[in-house]
Amino acid sequence: MAGMDLHILQAPVLQRFSAAVLVVYALLIAWLSLTPQVAFTAGSDKPLHMGAYGLFMMLATPIALTGPLRRLVLLAAGIFVYGALLEAGQALIPGRQCSGLDLLANGAGVLVAAGMLVGLRGAGASGSGEKILKQ
Repeated sequence: MAGMDLHILQAPVLQRFSAAVLVVYALLIAWLSLTPQVAFTAGSDKPLHMGAYGLFMMLATPIALTGPLRRLVLLAAGIFVYGALLEAGQALIPGRQCSGLDLLANGAGVLVAAGMLVGLRGAGASGSGEKILKQ
């Protein structure tokens, strides 16, 4: 299987595409969070929250893995704060409620994904990141 060089993530076109995807995904998350809720009967929705916010963070990979580690941390914090604002906004929507457990699940998703990205950054810095992505 052909591998991918970590340096490709610095390509301006990929950076712009990643930013556009993040904006679209942020709008989708806002729409899902702030529209009246359809009855959810399949048990807990916490794994969905965790997955949605983990995916949100992973979509930032080209941005998060280029530049200083501070960029990754700020992206993770920004995504978490965005989720917190949406969660608070749910208190204003009929049929929705603000949930601390949902916020924790959102944060867990961001943390797991950010941890994976930190691992990729570390692997790339040691020279083995390219090998990881080629496997």
